[in-house]
Amino acid sequence: MEVTVSSIVTSIALVTLLTCAWRVVNWVWLRPKQLEKWLREQGFKGNPYKVLYGDTKEMTSMTRESRSKPMDTSSDDIIPRVLPSHHHSVHLHEMQHCKPTPAASHLADEAISGILSSSSSSVLPSPRSLALSFC
Repeated sequence: MEVTVSSIVTSIALVTLLTCAWRVVNWVWLRPKQLEKWLREQGFKGNPYKVLYGDTKEMTSMTRESRSKPMDTSSDDIIPRVLPSHHHSVHLHEMQHCKPTPAASHLADEAISGILSSSSSSVLPSPRSLALSFC
């Protein structure tokens, strides 16, 4: 059997194509389903994963619906009007899918106040280091 340049090029192209196809399948389907499984095992609830577009269709329909109604002037709560999908997701579930990446939302008041009041858990950078980082 004779090995020709065309058979080597064909083999390399086939291996490259299969590698790229595997990476796409892993990015689009396997990894998001694995993350969803891990989050559900930890107790998070949420919508099931939908390939590529996630909850985008529901998010746009909720935004369109909230903007079609007049805003409630008796309340200062603008989140249901500005971010209706996030508001709905936080109250109904704890997770929403934005493309192939699930996003977990925890907005418990106790957790936020605990994080903000704990000075040892986060170190704020000095203004000088922030100024130097922009130069």
